[in-house]
Amino acid sequence: MRIQLQNTYFLPNQGGIETYLYYLSRALIELGHTCEVFCYQDRERILPSESVLDGTAVKRNHQYCPAGEDLFSKLFSRPAYLLYGHPLKRQLRRSLQGVNLVLSRKAAFCYQTAKVRPNIPLIYVAAVITPMYQRFVTSSYSLLKRLYFRLCIEPQSYFYEKEGIRLCDAVVTLSKSRAEEIAAYYGFDSKRVHVVPPGVDLRRFKPRCRDGELMKELRLNETKRVVLTVSRLEEGKNLETLVRALSKVRCRDVVGVIVGGGSQRERLEEFARDVGVHDKLRFVGVRRDVERFYTIADVFVHPSTYEGFGHVYLEAMASGVPCIGLKRNEPEILVATEEIIKSGKTGWITEVNTAEAFARDMNRLIDDDVLRNDIGQRARDTCEKRFNWQACAVRLLDIYKTCGQVRRDK
Repeated sequence: MRIQLQNTYFLPNQGGIETYLYYLSRALIELGHTCEVFCYQDRERILPSESVLDGTAVKRNHQYCPAGEDLFSKLFSRPAYLLYGHPLKRQLRRSLQGVNLVLSRKAAFCYQTAKVRPNIPLIYVAAVITPMYQRFVTSSYSLLKRLYFRLCIEPQSYFYEKEGIRLCDAVVTLSKSRAEEIAAYYGFDSKRVHVVPPGVDLRRFKPRCRDGELMKELRLNETKRVVLTVSRLEEGKNLETLVRALSKVRCRDVVGVIVGGGSQRERLEEFARDVGVHDKLRFVGVRRDVERFYTIADVFVHPSTYEGFGHVYLEAMASGVPCIGLKRNEPEILVATEEIIKSGKTGWITEVNTAEAFARDMNRLIDDDVLRNDIGQRARDTCEKRFNWQACAVRLLDIYKTCGQVRRDK
């Protein structure tokens, strides 16, 4: 069977959903299917319009009405995207020839796919509720930018996602909490939502000896206790709280290592200087060898306040590293941490979003080698039993088999 996966961008862009689609495509190929990715060309660098990544054909298409960086260009180009349905339809109509199943992560692609090829089974993968996520990450923007997003961007996102959900055959979310949210937000029957947790690459992410060469690269001696986070440096990731928490950890040999890039890096480095922990932090940027960083970590902390799931938890857990994440607390903290981590057993759930609370939980794990090792082992066992890419792919194919019945019932 030929399966098309759709998203705004694909690797080498790094993010949870790009990682999800990459590993899902590999699992589907192992099951004997052919996979391809339909996405946009990167706006910051020119990538090949067609390429093959580990057996998956990647087709990067020209993005009509790309937004410039200045507000004027965004104001007049982004809303005009609604007028460019025809070029997108033409791209999709051409790429969908011979496709048997579409797994779409982008609402606009999902909607237009349903319009141009209504006979192809279509599953929408809702990692987040797009308008809600946009409002969440723009909450700290200037008043003018917030108004622009509220009046111009959010209505488009709401239209495409609601209509895409209405027209598709099934909706898949990665967590139960997101399934409940999206059904309530758009007002449709929750029975149409299927919860399919992702997997993790157990061969790439596994317990290993500490990487001495990496410790040298980061200028760290073997006595250092490493608190690791892997994250995009963007709004909503709540990394300021982690930076402040490092100043409150009892262990003097603790060092924070932050893997990932983003628009907030300069601001975070300045904040670390203001707090007085800049010498205890290593900002290493985007890395392709992220599995090496888990080998040096004593504790993994992910303080994000909005996550569709949180794939990095699984990477850390599979590597035998105990994790700390926030407890869900609507509407300020919308995460699925409690569906991944069992507090005190396979990680730790921080009850409140304060530096003091994170520092307390970090102290608990850093100070107790036996507890830390026990939790790390149980975390690995959990990944082996619950978070398997083959099981994820099989479950999605089972949902595909029900699409015919859904179409007859519509």
